[in-house]
Amino acid sequence: MDITAYIASGILESYCLGQLTEEQRADVEQYAAEFPEIQAELKQICDSLEFYSQQNSKAPHASVKIKLLLKIYEQESGAGKKYPPLIKEKTGAADFENWLKDVAVEEPAAGFDNLVTFDLPSTETVTNFMVWAKHGHEEEMHTEYNEFIVILKGHCDMFFNGVKKHYDTGEIIVIPPGIPHHAVITSDEPMVAVVQRQVLAA
Repeated sequence: MDITAYIASGILESYCLGQLTEEQRADVEQYAAEFPEIQAELKQICDSLEFYSQQNSKAPHASVKIKLLLKIYEQESGAGKKYPPLIKEKTGAADFENWLKDVAVEEPAAGFDNLVTFDLPSTETVTNFMVWAKHGHEEEMHTEYNEFIVILKGHCDMFFNGVKKHYDTGEIIVIPPGIPHHAVITSDEPMVAVVQRQVLAA
């Protein structure tokens, strides 16, 4: 066998790139086992290609990771599953009520002052908690996530940039990033809601 010609043929590069048939790969591996020169050349080529790949690799955009984690969360959320439903276009308050049937929620004592929260299962991309509110909260604004408030009991007025909008039991308040907002509870009893914050994917 002409080892020099075999090495120069380019077949070893094709082997390292995964471009050979099973039969061709078997031949290369047999020759590499028989001839130390081929084994050494094969290792050098594969090592060089791996080094080039590592030096020229590009990390995916951060939004790719967030979208993937949101998809995984969605698969593990909903009634009978680990996490509360992921709020999307057709999600409703009933979806959260069904999920909460299997959850032991620690409700606040009757004499609480204004706001009480209870943490629900969350991930690094989706934060969930329940809130009991007697009066409301001061103006705030967030930039790194979309916030959703699912009203389970009671009702409130929500002010967006000073513009008032009323929300009743069963409705979902959508609060985009960058919008100053605050809530005023309008029901006689405390408003009970689930808050979900989804990290922005872009």
